[in-house]
Amino acid sequence: LLLAMVFEKIALVDSLDFAEVYDIETATGNVQVLEHVMRSHPTAIWWRDKGGGRMRYPSKAEGWPISEFPFDKRLIPEENMYGWLRLDSCGPEVFPLMADECVRRGLRFGVHTTWEENHWCVGFMSNWTVAHPEYWCCARDRKPWHGSCALAYQEVLKHKLELVDERTALGGDAVFLDMFRVGGWSPSL
Repeated sequence: LLLAMVFEKIALVDSLDFAEVYDIETATGNVQVLEHVMRSHPTAIWWRDKGGGRMRYPSKAEGWPISEFPFDKRLIPEENMYGWLRLDSCGPEVFPLMADECVRRGLRFGVHTTWEENHWCVGFMSNWTVAHPEYWCCARDRKPWHGSCALAYQEVLKHKLELVDERTALGGDAVFLDMFRVGGWSPSL
């Protein structure tokens, strides 16, 4: 009983993982995702705001709507053939909706944001990254590692923090900065 009072059970929710089950392009579908996740009895929900470098919801810092979906199924590994998805059609209200739902259910709500952008090569590069190749990382052979901008640059860090500010302004009381996600490839390739 003491351990239950000390520890949180946090669910990191990526709505894309449920695309074949629920209509994640709607607010209703996102609530269904939450219902599904609730089966694991979490004490907090951290909702994913992007995939690779692309924001899944409107973003002034990323340039809307060009960097948004649809996900082109030809850019996704074959085992995940979702077809065309327009996650931006949910609108920015997904985060306040999820925050309100979590509060109503007695859960803490937060944002799970990824800082690395190397998911499945250049198919998921953000507008900002495409516009700033001078900040791209390099692979071991010194060739550009197109999927990611180096956090060593102040300009990159500033941009990433602008994205976090956008998400937290929409609701929630926690931010999980997922600093490294190797995704489909790595700088060793």
